[in-house]
Amino acid sequence: TGSLPLDPRGVGVPEFLARLVMRETEPPSPSVKLTSLADRQRSIAEFRHTDARSLARELKGDLDWIVMKAMEKDRSRRYETANGLAVDIERHLRHQPVIARPPSTGYRILKFVRRHKAGVAAAAVVAGALVVGIVVTTVGLVRVTRAEAETAREAEAARQVSDFLVGLFRVSDPGEARGETISAREVLDRGAAEITSDLQDQPIVQARLMATMGEVYTNMGLYDEARPLLERSLAIREEQLGLDHLDVAESLQRLAWLFRERGEFKKAGPLLERVIAIRERHLRPDHLDVGNGVASLGANYLQQGRYEEAEPLLRRALAIRERSLGPDDPAVAASVNNLGILLWRQRKFAEAEPFFERSLAIREQALRPNHPRVATSLNNLGGLYFRLEKYAEAEQAYERARSIWEMTLEPNHPDIAKALNNLAEVYWVQGRYDDAERYFRRSLAIKETAYNPDHPLIASSLRGLANVYRDQARYDAADPLYQRALAIQQAALEPDDAEIVDTLRDYAEMLRQADRVDEALELEARAEALGREGD
Repeated sequence: TGSLPLDPRGVGVPEFLARLVMRETEPPSPSVKLTSLADRQRSIAEFRHTDARSLARELKGDLDWIVMKAMEKDRSRRYETANGLAVDIERHLRHQPVIARPPSTGYRILKFVRRHKAGVAAAAVVAGALVVGIVVTTVGLVRVTRAEAETAREAEAARQVSDFLVGLFRVSDPGEARGETISAREVLDRGAAEITSDLQDQPIVQARLMATMGEVYTNMGLYDEARPLLERSLAIREEQLGLDHLDVAESLQRLAWLFRERGEFKKAGPLLERVIAIRERHLRPDHLDVGNGVASLGANYLQQGRYEEAEPLLRRALAIRERSLGPDDPAVAASVNNLGILLWRQRKFAEAEPFFERSLAIREQALRPNHPRVATSLNNLGGLYFRLEKYAEAEQAYERARSIWEMTLEPNHPDIAKALNNLAEVYWVQGRYDDAERYFRRSLAIKETAYNPDHPLIASSLRGLANVYRDQARYDAADPLYQRALAIQQAALEPDDAEIVDTLRDYAEMLRQADRVDEALELEARAEALGREGD
């Protein structure tokens, strides 16, 4: 239903926690909760590719009973194990009576009919044939055969998905693991290896699972593992559904997200343009899915330094998300955060600050305090403080971001590299050169493992480390780092991007200190010219 079973915002966190501890809570069932969200029902249903009435009808019944049993206050009345919950869900998918629901004769008859659609329909057709004759019988039997085949295909798809997921997570069973600790990464790796051979006769289901696994790998910073899954998922959907299907747009957006994370912005752009075109043909202009595509393309332009193209897209995405989700949704926080980055990149620091602060406030309220996206907002706010020369505040924000990321992410995740790089910059401006060098090197090592060699974030660590060497008069060590940073930035960013201007100025300062005045003058002139173009 797009909402929590219980919402702390209405009563305040202390009272909410007290109610949880004392078990004085009666959460509504999903169908009742959906009915209470009158102003959001439409957008919630459309996000699930259905309408509000159909979604309410689907929730009411087995799914209500299963969810309420899972949240039962009396633990003796809840599912005894996670497997018990999985079995009940599988029974629902197979149209068998679920354990969560009190049995009744009518309910069991209904389940029998849904399980044996073909047989019941055939019986009805045969009875009708006795009245209307052999011609109607023949037509009816053809229809029954088709219905039976479709029902069998759907049942088989549900069974195969269930078997695949049960088998995937059986690896964590103590008997299967033989006493060894099994990580989430190992479970995911096993699933990725098996999905290419399993579900061959259900390509749409296979594509959906591949897309999901690819997205998880991307979020873990494992880009090489993610790419083949996402590309195969897209190819299957294009072949099975056609080039203009909404599921194809979903695969395109996930693959574009991977390219953006790798710094391959030029590859991501055309994919995102296709995403928006497909969704605008099928959905209304202010549909949430359209807004999500617009947000991604705007962010891609932002990362390329194409600010004039990015701004209208980012503002349109924010308006759509606020209208569809309300002002305090995490997706709204993402749009607000991107607009803050846009203003920060344009050196409008005072204007950027309220955007970063609002993004952080939304995420802290809507997500858990140690959520990785909370760290993202803290990291950006730290960057703003750094530019305003509030170094103590910057260090505090960066340290909190680093602690969250190190707690929640893999040790070599690119987000940890960002925090290390930013802390190194704080140490550098404070003259703590040994600490700065150590952090820049750690950041650079992670980035060079995770990203393509021409990713602009690698350039930021190269320039930072070069600045440390410059201020220690280690000019021979600094020079090649500046040159490599410039080469990366000039290939990946717009010619007048502020990052290029900053690198030129820093490099020119090193050349002056090294008595290479003519070369310094040339770089200073280039920086000044680009700075005027950027203004």
